[in-house]
Amino acid sequence: MKRPGFLNDYSGFGQTSTPTITNISFTPTVDSTGTTIINFSADVVNNSNQTLQTGSPPPGTMYNEGESFYTRNFQPVTGQFRVGVDFDGNSTGTDHPYRWGLGKPLAPGQTCTVTGSIKVANASSKNYWAGLVSEWVGWQQDNQGKQFVTVAAPVTPVSAPAVSTAPASTVAPTPVIDQTTGLPTGAVIDPTSGLVIPAAPTTTSTVTYAVLGIAGLAALAILVKVL
Repeated sequence: MKRPGFLNDYSGFGQTSTPTITNISFTPTVDSTGTTIINFSADVVNNSNQTLQTGSPPPGTMYNEGESFYTRNFQPVTGQFRVGVDFDGNSTGTDHPYRWGLGKPLAPGQTCTVTGSIKVANASSKNYWAGLVSEWVGWQQDNQGKQFVTVAAPVTPVSAPAVSTAPASTVAPTPVIDQTTGLPTGAVIDPTSGLVIPAAPTTTSTVTYAVLGIAGLAALAILVKVL
């Protein structure tokens, strides 16, 4: 269905030449969610002797696949110029459903760049093209910059596995027993209390006596007294 900009021939309204659209590109990229974004760009050249009025949406607007300027409420206004994009198998019910304004009125001899993007959720391979329309008057140009674009199915990013920050377990070393005294190496017996006093730790190694426990130390003290 051709709407709006339904006329095939532009009346001109006294113009000696008509505006044109050039330098058209469709560049697919993939965003952080794995979804393809088709980035569009085109230059509009005002070769006429009249200022081109324009409407919404502004350049840079993103459409989601299946939307149109109607569903987004960017209504056409008679005589306003917009850039439109269409594609093979268009089932939206609207001709050139993705449309963008020029950003501001374009004086005779001036050129502006119109950009926009389309977020595509489904895998597909089809032609996209652009046109320049004077709304409810006619298409200045159409079927320009046709490009075959392949969109892969969205890819779900895979998160890196979590790295454990738990401290590594440690095993206390087994005390070394002095064969002469029967005490742990470096330990002595307190002459007053009769208890075993562990050796002071050094800067190079530490002997852990916790494995002996209080009962173990007491047993050693008794053993020494008996001897």
